[in-house]
Amino acid sequence: MIVLTGLLVATVVHTPDVVQAATAPPGFTQSTIATDIQNAVGMEVSPDGRLFVLAGNVRRIEIFDDSGYLGNFLELPQAANLGSGLLGLAFAPDFTTSGQVYVSYITDPLDVAGPQRFRLSRYDSDGSSADPSSEQVLFEVNDIDPSQQQHQGGDVGFGPDGKLYWVLGDRVKGTTVAQPLNSLFGKALRLNADGSIPTDNPYYDVLDGDLRAIVGNGLRNPYRMEGHPITGELYMSEVGPTDWEEINQIVVGANYGWPAVSGVVNDPRYTDPVHAYSHDPDGCAITGGAFYIAQNETFPEQYRGDFFYGDHCFGWIEHLDLETGAATRFLTGAHRLVEVKISPVTGALYYLDREYNGDTVGRTGGVGRIQYTSAPAPLTITRQPSDVTASVGETVMFDVQVSGVGPFGYQWQRDGSAIDGEVDVSLDFSATEADDGAVFSVVVNDATGASVTSAGALLSISSNTAPVPVISLPATDLRYVAGESYQFAGSATDAEDGTLDPASLRWEIVFHHDEHTHPFISELAGVSGGTLDIPFNDETAPDVFYRIHLTATDSAGTSVTVSQDVLPKHVQVTLDTEPSGLSLLLDGSPITTPATFTAVAGIERVLEAPAAQTSNGSSWTFASWSDGGARQHAIRTPLEDGSFSATYQLAVEANPEATITSPQAGSLRQAPVRITGDASDDLGVAGVEVVIKKAGTSEYWNGSQFIAGWSRVAAELSDPGSPTTSWSYDFAPPTTTAVKVTVGARDVGGTRGVRTSRNFTATVGSTPVAPEITLDEPAPRSTQANPVTFSGSVVDDDLAGVSLVVKKRGAKEYWNGAGWQPSWAAVEAEVFGDQWTHELTLPAPFDLVVFARATDSTGLRGETAKVVVFVT
Repeated sequence: MIVLTGLLVATVVHTPDVVQAATAPPGFTQSTIATDIQNAVGMEVSPDGRLFVLAGNVRRIEIFDDSGYLGNFLELPQAANLGSGLLGLAFAPDFTTSGQVYVSYITDPLDVAGPQRFRLSRYDSDGSSADPSSEQVLFEVNDIDPSQQQHQGGDVGFGPDGKLYWVLGDRVKGTTVAQPLNSLFGKALRLNADGSIPTDNPYYDVLDGDLRAIVGNGLRNPYRMEGHPITGELYMSEVGPTDWEEINQIVVGANYGWPAVSGVVNDPRYTDPVHAYSHDPDGCAITGGAFYIAQNETFPEQYRGDFFYGDHCFGWIEHLDLETGAATRFLTGAHRLVEVKISPVTGALYYLDREYNGDTVGRTGGVGRIQYTSAPAPLTITRQPSDVTASVGETVMFDVQVSGVGPFGYQWQRDGSAIDGEVDVSLDFSATEADDGAVFSVVVNDATGASVTSAGALLSISSNTAPVPVISLPATDLRYVAGESYQFAGSATDAEDGTLDPASLRWEIVFHHDEHTHPFISELAGVSGGTLDIPFNDETAPDVFYRIHLTATDSAGTSVTVSQDVLPKHVQVTLDTEPSGLSLLLDGSPITTPATFTAVAGIERVLEAPAAQTSNGSSWTFASWSDGGARQHAIRTPLEDGSFSATYQLAVEANPEATITSPQAGSLRQAPVRITGDASDDLGVAGVEVVIKKAGTSEYWNGSQFIAGWSRVAAELSDPGSPTTSWSYDFAPPTTTAVKVTVGARDVGGTRGVRTSRNFTATVGSTPVAPEITLDEPAPRSTQANPVTFSGSVVDDDLAGVSLVVKKRGAKEYWNGAGWQPSWAAVEAEVFGDQWTHELTLPAPFDLVVFARATDSTGLRGETAKVVVFVT
């Protein structure tokens, strides 16, 4: 390795600068199945034991078996997405006969019209090659941040119920999307095999449209899913923040807690992982995993049924006993693990490594195979060192791959003589003229004492001189600010060719975070430079940087790569409260003030001050932020050290409050009548009392009948004990009755608030009741941008439809959905349960008079009041 200057490093592009061999327990043999896979991101095993590898940079699914490469299964069009966007693969349950597969990927707007989208599609195949024209798009989600390459998730699999599960990451926006049910990101989705949404999903009757597919929330980056071969239960490897990595079981209705919590917290609000491991001392990012359950289980009994998984940064694999929770280290020494699989046919373990054998320069992936034999495996060199032709000054490398009982020892030789100090799996050095014709070999020893010598590899010194690439921009002392753009540029000279044309140059930029990497600009060829656009809404951790690689190739085909690190500008940010010592949330995670953290200048963070909190016996309510932001708001970290403070004031305790939202005052409602409303209190609502009095009498409802004398009943709360909750009570009188309903809330301390009343009539029998309808949005006399969404509620036992009447203010012209007409007209609204909505797009701005009308099957109508809306 030749150090040029500062952070610049030059290497020969086709050889790794570090090579390390994985080590498994005694009795296990290792072999290499595949190499030179571009940006390996995932792998699935078909029912017949073939390996389907997802090669991200080339957007291709490649097939291998123990003999090696078999062919390409499917290739997607190339994409501008920085993370390549090839996310997941699942075989149909009847794949053996149907050949159908399900593929999750991110579309490219240059290939698929419209915005960038997460797409789940089904393809037909003959089992070995998929037909691209057979694609059936089952489900799509518009991306919320096309510039963001991280936290994509996207794996797909069939659950024990035969449904298709799709998990999506939070796109580094956990605070705003992972918990709320108004976004599909940070969620587990459940679909039928045709992409439709099952009607038994938990939120099917609560949410609208595609949101009804949600069956789990609180996810960060669900990288891979794996089904249990016997039960079919799905387990998810979820990459954590800075503390814990998780294995979660997919449970319908689960909340996995992100960003509020990470790891096992024993909080009844959240579903804990079945296993979590810490970043201390050697944890970083969990990979995919698999259960050791196969037709031919050759591993010893202690491994049977365990879940094997690995860590991407530290290159180890562990096996987990789900019953006892015990996790045991199995393999060490891999480099950038991304997947672990078990063959259902042979019982062998396969691992996918994105930098196989430590190839940190070419960064090519490979598949290793681990198999158990009853007797110690013989020491075998499975890949001999190869002949090399190099120029004077080039770094050359010789390496081997071996199988047997590790750990292994190495001693490299030159022309049959040992080279002092060269005892690693690889040998690298700078070539000189004296090396021409030298033969290099290695003596390998294993744990059993066996020894074997490799074949010799010839080093030929070429008269050609290697090119000299130089990165001229950015400056080596640059410290970047997130959200800014920087130029990068370079050139190369060659002793034989002179100054090389830009066509001989190739660039790659890699984003480094902690101990792992993400592709940023995968390849930019034929130019002398470009622009490095640093996103402001990327990874929030401070231990990040970008590495620029420039490769120059001369006319003789000799390539040399240099690299330069672009480091961030760090600032210290202090969060505090007035009074100090209260709690705040940073990116959804709670902290106690004052707290100071290191951040990249310009990066986006989300600050949140709880609306109310208690400290030292006093209650405090939020008043303001020092920067004038909302209670929850995004900031850009300052360019210099800075602080943000939230001011609180002593809370003035308010009496609990209850309101009635339905039925409407003076209305007729068919019994049984659901009476609903909302209640609030700073301390928490403990109950809502409902008093129903027969009009004109002193008779009160006791829950089953009217009695003489005062009585009350308890409402059902949706979230008892919380500061805000909805409530309901089902009133079923035996006869048609006009009543007065009075409600009052009680807080957790026993205090009762002011009561609210409303009159209505509950009808029994065939008494006709008109629909109740409200127009809630937009507000009367408000100014709205075109298009305008009108919405409200509707209640009727036999609703036929809701229509919206839109009239030009001051003119006898009515909107018919396509244009204005001089006679009365209405447009149909969409109804979802007890809510209705209609989006109105006008050809030109007008002042409008609008009202909504609900009609039941008998022709009875309910109407809202007319409101004026100004459309710009």
